[in-house]
Amino acid sequence: MTAQRPYRLTNECEALDFSGLHLYRVLAHVPDSESGWDMRQSYRTLATPSPDTKIRCSALWSGYIPVYRVDAQARFWLVEFIYPLEKERPPESVNEPIQGDAWLFFCERFGGPAVHVPVKDGAVRGREEWMFQLDRERFVVGSELEAGAWPPSSNGRRYF
Repeated sequence: MTAQRPYRLTNECEALDFSGLHLYRVLAHVPDSESGWDMRQSYRTLATPSPDTKIRCSALWSGYIPVYRVDAQARFWLVEFIYPLEKERPPESVNEPIQGDAWLFFCERFGGPAVHVPVKDGAVRGREEWMFQLDRERFVVGSELEAGAWPPSSNGRRYF
């Protein structure tokens, strides 16, 4: 599979550090659900993107990139949709606060080990609650993560 372009994220919260991580999905489910970490269960926003479906690219199959923001109070927002494959099209402003619970799916690189960051009642939670992927099926909560355990050596293998 061609590496996909990550979402865009602006972080204005000093208490959160996403350095070296790229946001690839915003998921609706919790880790202990029957479907586990099913990447198809995206969080549904009220705003809906409208890319030109006749224009496709293997690195941006959706045709758009959502832009998110974590504000100074750790509140999570969908800011806009951008359509890089449609050169003349301006960004579509949204400014929608994310309501309820979600999980942010981060990776250092596409296909690499992941970090799942919880959003509770619209606010991004601290690192002690993040879930770090150690191998294809094993995760550890940030409060229990041993020094140097993440990121694991990938040796070229894909994690998802």
